[in-house]
Amino acid sequence: MSEPTRKPSKQERDFAQMYKFLKRIVAYQSQERMQRSSERDWGLPYEEALAMAYENIQQEAKNGLKGVRLMKTPTTALEAIHEAAEGLHKAGVIDKKTMKKF
Repeated sequence: MSEPTRKPSKQERDFAQMYKFLKRIVAYQSQERMQRSSERDWGLPYEEALAMAYENIQQEAKNGLKGVRLMKTPTTALEAIHEAAEGLHKAGVIDKKTMKKF
């Protein structure tokens, strides 16, 4: 009997999305190759091709970050304790009255 498939977490989906777009950005031509072949490949002077590639890379990065939120990391020990207490409250381990102390 096969294991049930686990739904990827939001963090895993975000990582996969960013990774996909980073792979696309890495596939762009190098500056040297673009300088040698932009006229032949696209009929554009090097400077124009470079400017367009830069704009495309910016757009790829924006698309890769759509919907992605950075995980907030606690900056103090008190914030870490509060987050831990929130997790316990969500799990039903501590009640609302106890949670107010945190």
